[in-house]
Amino acid sequence: MSRTVLPKDFAGQQALQVAINKKHVADKTTSVLIGYFADHDIVFTDDQTAAVAAKGYEASRLIDLGLSETATKDRNKAFTVPWGRTLRWAQFLKGHYAPNSKELVAWGLPALDGGEIKYPSGFAGRATITSAIIAKHLAFPLDTSPLQPFILANEDDVTLLAGEVTTANAKEVIRVEKRKSSQYLINKRKKKWAVPYTNIKGIGTFLKTLYPDDTVTMGLYGFEEVDTPLPTSERVVTLLPLKDKKISGVELGSVLENTGDYPFELYAGTKKVGTGIPIAVGEKFGMNKGFSSFIAYNPNLIGTVKFTIVVY
Repeated sequence: MSRTVLPKDFAGQQALQVAINKKHVADKTTSVLIGYFADHDIVFTDDQTAAVAAKGYEASRLIDLGLSETATKDRNKAFTVPWGRTLRWAQFLKGHYAPNSKELVAWGLPALDGGEIKYPSGFAGRATITSAIIAKHLAFPLDTSPLQPFILANEDDVTLLAGEVTTANAKEVIRVEKRKSSQYLINKRKKKWAVPYTNIKGIGTFLKTLYPDDTVTMGLYGFEEVDTPLPTSERVVTLLPLKDKKISGVELGSVLENTGDYPFELYAGTKKVGTGIPIAVGEKFGMNKGFSSFIAYNPNLIGTVKFTIVVY
């Protein structure tokens, strides 16, 4: 039997909601969703209203994200030349003060004993160094800065470079502000979309039970059906003494193995009720019907339980 694949992106999920509504409206009084909506207290028009609001948040998020990316490019463009000069200034100063590398610290350079300079990888740290060198240079009386010979020989325009650093810092403020705003809008969108998306998933599950082998009808509601199996992975689970843990999405037909040094107990389903199944050290246990979800319990007073299980 095929399985239903839900879109992971917001645009795809919203398109699915549109398709569901289109089919529901087209079927009028014969729609199979009428009873489902009533039984689950779903007012689909409310979900559609929430979708409009969520779409508004998403549109604003994309704008802010674009502004943040543009600010990043503008920041990098403005700072490229000043940072290149900073690296050359640092090497000149390092030679000027050798072997007394401690003098480099006064110029804002993160110098270690021996003269090695550990430059930060981020913009903020680098901009701080460039600004510190420029400020230190300008603090000397005219033409007395140790950096002056290099600046004259290479025709560096310190005023222009300082202005580019200022521009880069301003762009960084915009980048951070818009990035934070886009994250805030993601949360607003997710909150507004949470109930409609939960309802969409429920509708998909209901329709799949109604049309288990009818991929065409599922497609009319916008649901994508695939025949490929879900990807699985082996999960290593650890369990502290006297603790239990719920494991879901277990591949039926797979094997659980106690790979640790302590026995533990299994309880089929999602609740720890009845008598647990003991799993000895080194024992393998088949995950058959009833064990797509289970509770693992460590009854030991000391010792951490460890086992492997295949999950989707």
